[in-house]
Amino acid sequence: MSVAKDKFPEIVHVNKWGNQVEMILAGEYQMINLPAMFIEVVSPMTINQLGDGVQIYDPLYIRLHLVDSFYNEFLNDDEFSAMERNLEVFDLKQKMYIAFQNFRLSSGGGIMYRTSEEEEVVDTLCHYTQEFITTFVDATNTTSEQGEEIYIDDAELTTTIKPTLE
Repeated sequence: MSVAKDKFPEIVHVNKWGNQVEMILAGEYQMINLPAMFIEVVSPMTINQLGDGVQIYDPLYIRLHLVDSFYNEFLNDDEFSAMERNLEVFDLKQKMYIAFQNFRLSSGGGIMYRTSEEEEVVDTLCHYTQEFITTFVDATNTTSEQGEEIYIDDAELTTTIKPTLE
């Protein structure tokens, strides 16, 4: 999640997605500092075994949730206070796309943009989602025959062919 803060500094709150928008509106979750981004790894995931404890998640869908205030408050000469639609959220949405399009996971492929959706939450919050697709190789449970950790980058791939004599 620190990557999200580094690549997208306008965001003041980053966390794992857990339906926070619905819980805020229902009064079950404390209001958060905005704008906020939540990261969701979409389930179910397709996991294939590559052997020796190595798994590949292909495809792996990552959904980013951008949450911001629906209104901006402003003051002018004619009125003490008025409300207008928060249009800065569109700039934030574009910055989120730029920050994550083609970002590369440490053990996977580049993240590629897939879809976007806007959910206007009445009276209080804007909620945008952007979905990305990638692959991820999990080699954290990999061990050699001697019980030592090995890394995919250092492994030698060999093939031995034993012909059958008839």
